[in-house]
Amino acid sequence: MESSQIPQLAPLPHGICAPLVIEQGFPWLLLLGALIVAVILLGTLCSLLLKKRGQKAPPSLQTEMLRRLHAIRPQQTAANALVWTDKATHILRSYLEQRFSLPATYQTTEEFFASSALKEVAEMQNRELQQSLHEALQLADLIKFAKMQPDTAQLERIEKAVESCIRKTPFPASASEKRQDNKGES
Repeated sequence: MESSQIPQLAPLPHGICAPLVIEQGFPWLLLLGALIVAVILLGTLCSLLLKKRGQKAPPSLQTEMLRRLHAIRPQQTAANALVWTDKATHILRSYLEQRFSLPATYQTTEEFFASSALKEVAEMQNRELQQSLHEALQLADLIKFAKMQPDTAQLERIEKAVESCIRKTPFPASASEKRQDNKGES
């Protein structure tokens, strides 16, 4: 349609002009919009991949509990024996509860060692480990409930038993962890 054939419209009030006539042709505006969306999506994807690559896996339960045990080590004094013993045994009982689904934080020491659930856990069938834990938890009970004043060697025995239990009963490594370990050894 030629411009001479388009009827002239009267000027609109307040500076509004007549509608803009766009000729048919290549859809540049559509192409530009699609390109902008593609760049945004690509940028988001790259950002997410870089963020994920930079993230470290959370520490294992074993690592976290050992970290907590070592963090309270400075409190391991005869004057602070009650508080330290309570924290150390809570770390152990929480670990056993989370690792083996045993109700360790809700049972007395004797109930825990007599429970049928404990007898079903293969990792806890090591007689030496059980005896060491039993002695440490009984000693902790004496400190907490009978107000026994332990010496440094007794506190160290409790710490050694807790640490030994945590180290000897880690979660089995997943297939991906084993592959990463093998790559690291190569």
